[in-house]
Amino acid sequence: IVDRITVLGDFKNLEKNTHEISHHNDYLDIVNSAFPYNYRIRTASGIHVQVANPESPVQNVRIEWNPAKLDTNGTLLPLLLAMMKNKRFSRIDYAIDYAIDLSEYQFKTDRPRKRVKFISAAVKLETLYLGTRKSSDFYRIYNKAAEQEQDGTLWRIEQQFNLEKNTEFWMLRPFADLTIWKPSDMTVHYVDGLILKDLHANPENWARLTDFARRKYKRMVSNLDYTSQLENHPSDLFLAGYQPIADYLTKILE
Repeated sequence: IVDRITVLGDFKNLEKNTHEISHHNDYLDIVNSAFPYNYRIRTASGIHVQVANPESPVQNVRIEWNPAKLDTNGTLLPLLLAMMKNKRFSRIDYAIDYAIDLSEYQFKTDRPRKRVKFISAAVKLETLYLGTRKSSDFYRIYNKAAEQEQDGTLWRIEQQFNLEKNTEFWMLRPFADLTIWKPSDMTVHYVDGLILKDLHANPENWARLTDFARRKYKRMVSNLDYTSQLENHPSDLFLAGYQPIADYLTKILE
């Protein structure tokens, strides 16, 4: 699913467009906004709208919403998009939900990323961040049922993309660089397996190894058995449902 979208653009006629917005049923009021935007338009539907002066170095409209939670009927969104020119995406979040316990799995990406994890009182993974929010993309893997204080098992894998000006949404490859497997899938000696798990969870510990040990475990990492990876990888599920997503995103930019 598409979990969050941010669109930048310019009002075709700033004064006329903002006046028209103020008479819409979805409009609540305006409040001050952080630089470089002058103010934020608050809406009943929860759409976030920020407006800047034409002299500002940024495009003068920023809109953010969650398509999974927004029924656009009766909201300002269709009107806002129709009023804008030079539209482009600056952020798109994709999400895949799983009704299985992902705390038992390990996660790695093709390139090294900063890792931040939160562990529950039962010493089980609750949230894992891969990357940083300011990077071009960023993973959040978390226990959604616990977050929403719900019974049952529900985990979510999200990838947030921060798009540069010349990046088109169809260039993105959500979840493609993510490998997911269970530590029990490592076909190595028990003690080596424990060390590999520790190195995976705490990459800074590589520096504590001797040269010989570092070479040994790097060889093991390159030969890990990934044959029992997570069934229904998020990239496969995303591609299976891609066409409606592509149609939706294309329509936004029209």
